[in-house]
Amino acid sequence: MLQDQSAFSSSGIMADFVVQYDVVTEDIIGDVQIYEGYFVHFFGPRGLPPVEKNVVFVIDVGSSMFGAKMKQTKKAMNVILGDLQANDYFNIISFSDTVSEELEAPYRPPPRMFKVPRTAWATWKLMVLGLLG
Repeated sequence: MLQDQSAFSSSGIMADFVVQYDVVTEDIIGDVQIYEGYFVHFFGPRGLPPVEKNVVFVIDVGSSMFGAKMKQTKKAMNVILGDLQANDYFNIISFSDTVSEELEAPYRPPPRMFKVPRTAWATWKLMVLGLLG
């Protein structure tokens, strides 16, 4: 079969590459996030306390991101920011034809913000950063 493929293309196999993946969620290690047919599976050891994170998000806000791409980015940021813990710091760098650091320093939200529902918390963060809309 490989010989047949190389007859059509000298650069390799000409075919779709399909991966089928299923996750049993009963006793899962890590976290699985699924959205519109796409997924990410994070693996990690069990029983360890969460570690403080310093996260920098780099987001393309140029015209190539107009429409559906920016909408997907905003949805992803909503999920990711909603998963941050009280001891996490984050910053966002946006770029188009110039680069802009959205916050002057890594940001740790005030503890009172963690008392509101996660969706409200993430919405607040996106509004502060001008990424909601």
